Amino acid sequence: MPSVLATALAPQIDPLYDARWDSPTLSENATIPPVILHENLDGDIVITLDAENRLIALALIDGDTMWDVELLAPIDPRCETCIQVAGDTVIALTSDAVLHAYDVLTGDLVWERVLTTPADRLLILAGNPTVVSESADFAGLALRSYDASTGVSRPSIVPTCQSGGIRHTLTATSPVIVAPDGQSVITLLGAGSGCAQRWNAAGELVWETTATTADHWPGSWLDNTPLITSDALIFTGSTPERLLTLDRATGDLREIADFAGASLHPWSTVGDTVIVYVESSAESTTPQLWGINPHSGAHAWTFDFHIANESWTA
Repeated sequence: MPSVLATALAPQIDPLYDARWDSPTLSENATIPPVILHENLDGDIVITLDAENRLIALALIDGDTMWDVELLAPIDPRCETCIQVAGDTVIALTSDAVLHAYDVLTGDLVWERVLTTPADRLLILAGNPTVVSESADFAGLALRSYDASTGVSRPSIVPTCQSGGIRHTLTATSPVIVAPDGQSVITLLGAGSGCAQRWNAAGELVWETTATTADHWPGSWLDNTPLITSDALIFTGSTPERLLTLDRATGDLREIADFAGASLHPWSTVGDTVIVYVESSAESTTPQLWGINPHSGAHAWTFDFHIANESWTA
C-alpha cells in the first residue's frame, strides 16, 4: 500500500490540505492500517503500523520517526481497533493473543500480558484496555479489562440474558459500543430476539432491555453497525427498512421509522439529524442519502447520488 498518512492527516495540519510529509510505507495486511492520533503537550504523535510489522510513532508536525518497535506476531488485518492509546500508553493486540503496552513518548515496553483465550477486539474502557475474548466459564465471549499502567486484571464483564425462551451470550458479531465518555459500554446480544445491556467500568449492570421478534430486534448484526448519537444508538431492525433507537441512559427501545421497500444504513450524525445511506427505496433504485430526525423518524431531506462507477460504495 502506498503511503497515505500525510494525505489523511493533512486537514489537521493545514487548512488548505497541503501534504507536509510522507510516512514510511504502511502495512499491507489491512485495507487501511490503524492510525491513532495521540495529543500531548510535547507535540502530537501519530501511531500506526509499517510494512515490516513495526509499530511506529511519528511526530505530527513533521513526520519524523520518534520510535519504532518490532512486533513478533502480526496484528489481525480484520481488527481495526487492535492499536489503541490509553493515557500515555500505546496498547497493541497481536494475533498470538498477547497485549503489549508501550510508553507513548519513548516506545519502551511497559508491560506484556499473554491472554488465556484468543481475543478479536480491543477497546478502551475507563482508560484501560479491554479485550473481547472467550469466557472461561461458559460458551460465549466476555469483556476482560486490564490496568493501563500495570497490566493487572480488572473486573470482567460477562454479558448474558434470557429472551424469547433463549439464553443469549456475546458472540463474534455482537456489537460492543463504548460510550463517548469512555466510562460505560453497551452490548447487544441475540438475533431475532435478544437484549441490550449497559455496564459500567466496575463490571456492574446498569440496565437491561429484553427484546423479541415483536420488537423487530435485528435478525443479524452483520452489516448492521449501530450509530451513536448524542443520547442513543440507532440501527436497523428485523428488516433493513426499519430504524430502531435505543436510549443510552435508560435502555428504552423503540421503532422510530418503517420505510417500506427501503434498505437503510445509518451512516453519520450532524447536529440533530441522522444521515442514512439508502441502497434503494420504493422511490429510487439508485443510492441516496436521507436526513432523518432521530427522535421522530421524520424524513427531512433526500440527496440523490449520480454514480458513474457502479463499484463505488458508501
